[in-house]
This record gives sequence, C-alpha cells and structure tokens, in this order.
Amino acid sequence: DRGENEWSLVVGHGPATAAFLRPWPRSHFSLTLSPLPARADEILLFGGEAYDGRELTFYSDLYRLDMGQIQEDTPLPWEKLYSAVPMIPGPDARSAHQSITWEKYVYVFGGEWSSRDQKRYRQFNDLWRFDCTGKPGSRWERVDAQGAIPSARSGHRMASAPGGHAVLFGGFSEDKKRRATYLDDLYTLHLPSQTWRLMPSASDRRSARPVARAGSMLFVAGGNAFVYGGSRPVRKGADALQIMDDLWRSSLSTDGSTVWEQVAVDGQGPGRRSGLCQCALSRDDPHRRLVFGGVADHKV
Repeated sequence: DRGENEWSLVVGHGPATAAFLRPWPRSHFSLTLSPLPARADEILLFGGEAYDGRELTFYSDLYRLDMGQIQEDTPLPWEKLYSAVPMIPGPDARSAHQSITWEKYVYVFGGEWSSRDQKRYRQFNDLWRFDCTGKPGSRWERVDAQGAIPSARSGHRMASAPGGHAVLFGGFSEDKKRRATYLDDLYTLHLPSQTWRLMPSASDRRSARPVARAGSMLFVAGGNAFVYGGSRPVRKGADALQIMDDLWRSSLSTDGSTVWEQVAVDGQGPGRRSGLCQCALSRDDPHRRLVFGGVADHKV
C-alpha cells in the first residue's frame, strides 16, 4: 500500500567505510573542516536533499574528503563514514541543518525532512556528535543537552566560538499546517557541559536588533557574533521573500543582555542574498571572511 509504506534506497550504510564513494548530488547539506590537527586538510559533509523534479530525497550520510590527496584527472578521494538507518543510531535524514566541530567531534543540530511526495514533514531540535577520527565501528552519539534547548527549526545558522562554545541564530519553524514563523533568537551551547543558553535580549523593545530571518551568514570573531543577510517573508503569511544585506554584531559576554549593533560597511559587498556560504580566510584571522554564492530574488 503506497499510502502506508515508503521505500528508500540506502547505499553503503553502516560503520564500514567505502573509499572513493562519491556523494550523490544534493543541496542544503553541511560542510565543515575536520577539527583534528592530524587531519587538517579534511572536510566533512553531512546530509542534504535532492529534487528530481517530482520527488524529494533526504540524506543521512557522513562523508570525509582529504583535500591534500586530490590529484588531477583522478576521482576525488571521498570516504563514506556513516549513514543512519533503522536499528543503527544516528541523526535522521535531513537538510537545512547546521554542523560545527569541537575537539575531535562534529556536531549536528536541527534541520528538516519530508516524505518523497512532500505530504509529511518534520523539523528537528536534536543534537548529535560523531568522532572525526572515523575509526572502524565509530557511530553517532545523541547528546542529551540541558538548559534552554532551541525549538525545532531549519534554515538557522551555527558557528563555533572560543571556550568550547557554539552559537546559534535564527531560522524558521513550521506548525502542523506548514505555516512558517521566522526567528531572531540567539543561543549559546557550552559543549563541555552540553548546556544550551538563550541569550537574553535588551529589555527595551525599541533597541536595534536584526529582524527574524533564515539563511543568513553567521560567524564569530573577537568575542562577537556577526550576522549578515538572509531572508524573511515580506509580510506574515506571504510567499514572497525579502532578501537582506545588513550586517550586525553582538557581544557574546555571558553577563547581561544581548546588545546588537548594526555595522556600517564600505566597499562593494555581496549585496542582498540568502543561503550564501562563507569561511575564514585563515584559521588565525577569523575577522576576514570569504563569501560565495547565495540566492537573490529579482523582479522580472
């Protein structure tokens, strides 16, 4: 009965690795640098989705790619570390999630999934981690975090911060009728104690702050969190999106309320866009970012 059962193709799952197994084409996946000094040239890819014009497919696989081993005219040396399936613990297939690294682990939080016919949909607020050494038998471990756990969401952004912290901003959540609520909340996650904290906003509602949004750019530098761009509906319930190009800064002090400040920028920036990707130009200079791609809607 197709109304009750749904088949999914699973290739190369489980704790065993498969060298030179290329990830299936996809979007809305996460990509992070390995946190291990001995594997500094490696990147980690998790999850994502693919649409063939009729159906959506979501992925739960974790890949590793050694950029130092790339050679001309040879296949990329992808290595499949894991794919969660029934009876094997791990994060469900998802996209529009976020991943960060700390010590020897990659962490995954949130995201969304829908059935192939898009009639069923869910969002997540679970937290998982995986040992990036990728030894045989390595498996995902669900983290039972404490504190003010963020609501289920997708389209949010996360970034690593000093002192074993991670920062989360924004995204959107949907109710059972698929009505989206865009978010402007700022959380910190203390990874050593596995504790979430909602950063309180200034008591004055007139205080400047970034509007609720998804698909923005978030990074941490010099003890500050920076947010750029993203999208939100032009009005509540509307399908059309407003794409932004504003840059905001907030101190990550653990004392007092969160105070946002809009940052004036010079030069020719990326302009209005959402879903852009970015990284630091070097590990030693997190203030300088390299920005690529994204989406900007233009009226024709």
